[in-house]
Amino acid sequence: MNTGRLDELSRRQICFNCERSKWKNPEIQVCQNCYTSCTRQKCLHCKEEFSSHKYCQKAQKNYNKIVCMKCANSLATSGSEPRLCRFCACWSAWNGRQECQRCEKSLNKFGAPKNCERCGKNSAFDRGAESRSKVGDLFLCYLCTFEYKKNEYYKNKLLGNSGSTITNTVSDDKPDATTVDSDRYNNLKEQLKSKDREIETLRNEIATVELRYKSDTDNLKRQISSTSDQLRQVVNEFNNYKQIQSAEHMKLVKEKQDYIDDLNIAFAELRQKHEALLLANAQLAKTIETFQESPRKVAKK
Repeated sequence: MNTGRLDELSRRQICFNCERSKWKNPEIQVCQNCYTSCTRQKCLHCKEEFSSHKYCQKAQKNYNKIVCMKCANSLATSGSEPRLCRFCACWSAWNGRQECQRCEKSLNKFGAPKNCERCGKNSAFDRGAESRSKVGDLFLCYLCTFEYKKNEYYKNKLLGNSGSTITNTVSDDKPDATTVDSDRYNNLKEQLKSKDREIETLRNEIATVELRYKSDTDNLKRQISSTSDQLRQVVNEFNNYKQIQSAEHMKLVKEKQDYIDDLNIAFAELRQKHEALLLANAQLAKTIETFQESPRKVAKK
């Protein structure tokens, strides 16, 4: 990722997509035209929605998952996968305290969080009564606050469009269409909220499973690599042992063979001496016999 180019665009407040017009604001980082053309996606890690400009798409190709620019930078900087944030339960904690950047900033600014009155997570930081008044005086976490305001925006937009239609069609002798439409809208709204919660829960479960699968896969790869190294070491030690044993065996065989050869030589020498003694004994016996016969011959004469 070309961080130098991104820093230059940020300094000049230029759109990250077309790189020509001024961006809307530092959070969106694209111009108005690109904002309408870029798709809105939700980051796999921090769960925030973002405009998927061309640099986000490059990051998604590199990491093979949907990530915003902040999480992409954290992945590039840390070089490792994040852990689960102990507050919002998003897989976006890159520090040792298991706190994502969003919760870390809120913790330093607003103090310890409370349980969110919508999702139940311990990530609703008290931003004051004025902030709560914008979300129905509820203690909501960052993500639920965003969803609440988004739903209110579309509700007001829908009621504004339906209100103009109802004004032109309602008559005195018919039921109040505004009330009927409002009840229907509230029912649909509750159903939509329920489905949104189910979808969000499934997304979180899928993200958790994917990250755990990746973590388990990485651990398994490391175990396989370690086992392979140990196996190679054992094989090498066994081969060395065989070579050592073979060398010692050959040395022992050679020593035994040399000993046998020495015995054969000694036996041959003893045999020669024995034959020489036998020959000497035969000659001595012959000499003795000759000496014994000599007096007999003299006596006969």
